[in-house]
Amino acid sequence: TVTTSIQLPEDFPIAELADQDVELEIKIKSVKKRVLPEIDDEFAADTGKGQTLIELRANVREEIVHGLAHQAQHMAEDSLVERLLAQNPIELPPLFVLEQIDNRISQQFQQMTGQQIDPRMIAGNDSFDGMREDLRENVEQQLKSEFLLMAIAEKEGIQVNDADLTAFFEHQSMHMEVDAKTLERFYRQDQSRLQQAAGSALLEKTLGILLGEAKIVDVDWPEEEEDSEDAAAAGEEE
Repeated sequence: TVTTSIQLPEDFPIAELADQDVELEIKIKSVKKRVLPEIDDEFAADTGKGQTLIELRANVREEIVHGLAHQAQHMAEDSLVERLLAQNPIELPPLFVLEQIDNRISQQFQQMTGQQIDPRMIAGNDSFDGMREDLRENVEQQLKSEFLLMAIAEKEGIQVNDADLTAFFEHQSMHMEVDAKTLERFYRQDQSRLQQAAGSALLEKTLGILLGEAKIVDVDWPEEEEDSEDAAAAGEEE
């Protein structure tokens, strides 16, 4: 048994314990040692990603390549939208931004608790304001990107059809690790959900068209500068 003391923060959810020193008693029930398995065909079969070690390595390599390609695409999309926003600045109403930030916070708390709870009931005003500021830049960037892409879609007459929706559901299913057809049925069962999916699919399609027309230039990854102290030490050794 180990006993330790900690001081709870001022914004601790339980008011009577906030900013108080509390003593924790920790009971060690067991001590375990990690034993790594042999990297062989049996291990490969246990992972479910290949029956042999060769198959496992090939599948892992494919996953890594796919992940890097996906990451590169997102970086290109972000860079493109950032450049377009620099050329076409968008001013957002402060109250609208604040409403969207509060909606984002509420969604996060609902996901954590599984209940319809106002986040201000969980965190104090200071913490709530802090969460708002933490999310502000991200929410503003997302809203500006959506307004920009919607305006481009309207101007260029870009629309989504059933094929676009199916492609969108397949794309989302890979991120959510669910069956694409099951996800599509879920959205099509409710008109509001379907409209929301159609809006997201339109943004995705518009961004894809813009990216296809953009000129993408490969650049070398910037090398990290040598730490000045290390460089000085190396110079002294010479």
